[in-house]
Amino acid sequence: MGPLLLTSCLMSHQYRIIRNLDAQAGNRRFDPALFKAVDEYAMNAPEAAAATMESLAAYLARPEWGELERVRALWRWITSHIDYDAAKRNYYAPETFRDRKGTCQGYAELFVLLARSAGITAVEITGYCRGSGFKPGDRIRNDHAWNAVRIDSLWYLLDLTYGTGVVSDGKFIRQYQEHYFLTPPGEFIYSYLPEVPRWQLLPDRISKMKFEKLPFYRPGYFLSGLRQIDPAPSCIINCTGSMKISFSAPPGITLTAVIRTESGKSLFKPIIDRKGEVIGISADFREPGDYYLVGWAGPDSGKGKQSWAFSYLVKNR
Repeated sequence: MGPLLLTSCLMSHQYRIIRNLDAQAGNRRFDPALFKAVDEYAMNAPEAAAATMESLAAYLARPEWGELERVRALWRWITSHIDYDAAKRNYYAPETFRDRKGTCQGYAELFVLLARSAGITAVEITGYCRGSGFKPGDRIRNDHAWNAVRIDSLWYLLDLTYGTGVVSDGKFIRQYQEHYFLTPPGEFIYSYLPEVPRWQLLPDRISKMKFEKLPFYRPGYFLSGLRQIDPAPSCIINCTGSMKISFSAPPGITLTAVIRTESGKSLFKPIIDRKGEVIGISADFREPGDYYLVGWAGPDSGKGKQSWAFSYLVKNR
């Protein structure tokens, strides 16, 4: 089957599934510790088992495992064996599997085909993504692909591309991110807007205009349990001379932040104060202009690494 026909079949399958989409969405996180044995099994799959997509799916879909464990095995094999194709040549599943590298479309199509062979229903979703290269205030483009998968009659969302790693200076860096595995729709929507609105898997769907204005929350925001408590939060903060933003945060969580120029140069650190469960960030600006507030969050014990939590465009007038 040629690449164009393969893509057409996958997209046709997506729209057929959409017409029969059960409104129930998976809306919970799973403790990674639950998958320790599954992860080790998938990540250490012998090359002989991965000779073909069919043999790999058979290896990863152990008969004693339920749908959740099978999906996890597929996820962990792909995120540990497939590199992102920074040259953007491999857009389709066969080439992605053969070369062990692919684009977002390659990741998504490969997952669909492996899932199908493993007895799992999965679809490729295309749409808009505010990824690591996005800056608040940017216009978004319809140029990304990810997946939805049905587990025990519920639909879940995942993104293998960002779950696998990042591209820096044109080079792929493997940097596993648990955040993108079966991400609750209420968190997923801050980074992804599907072309077909139903795949938001939200009771109240949002528009493209509203999506562009949502705060630019990153994995560290959700991992640390932060919640912005300002009214009508947006990825753009308008101010005159000074700004302040507030978050509720669980005990033991700390924030660090920096004010940057449009070019990415760090200017100064804003003031961060904590009163009970509320952390406030404030900054004064000497000159009018556009700035960026970038923050990281993590445990204050020093035992865990802080993760990128948010970015805002600050328009000082």
